[in-house]
Amino acid sequence: MITARTHLKLITEQDWPEFLRMYQEPDTFRYIPKLQGRTEAEYRRFYSSRLQWVKTGQGYYWAARSIEDGELIGALNLYPYHQASMIHLGCQIRQQYWGLGYATEIMTAGRDFGTFQLGLAVIYAIVDLQNLASIHLLDKLKFVQKHVEKSNMGPLTAVYEYVYPHH
Repeated sequence: MITARTHLKLITEQDWPEFLRMYQEPDTFRYIPKLQGRTEAEYRRFYSSRLQWVKTGQGYYWAARSIEDGELIGALNLYPYHQASMIHLGCQIRQQYWGLGYATEIMTAGRDFGTFQLGLAVIYAIVDLQNLASIHLLDKLKFVQKHVEKSNMGPLTAVYEYVYPHH
């Protein structure tokens, strides 16, 4: 997939070193406690599980790279969540690119891929209630908060839902 400023490509083994650097950024997993401050081996297992999604078609995990210079900007994911009852959309942006609109750009691409390429009528996003930037992003993308729950991502999370208007 291509956006105005990024090229989104499914991850490969070659992306691992850059993803490790992103995973090790101080605040990258601030709202996902189970992924904070892990060892390289633990991050490797996490990345390998995402590679497995891609290889088996279970889910999608894209590297978002700058069209201009090929630098890794972040990641975009779309995968079954909650015992596969929901398809979850999420992203991670490297700190140097925060506040520049990249999350909006790649999340829009992911939402549109799910809607138009996969034919999903509903896409979900799960966000920590303290993550105000992500909540603002979901509002911009026309996701609506459905309910609040305790989940494995943090103390209290909100489940947001995007319903494609023509289904």
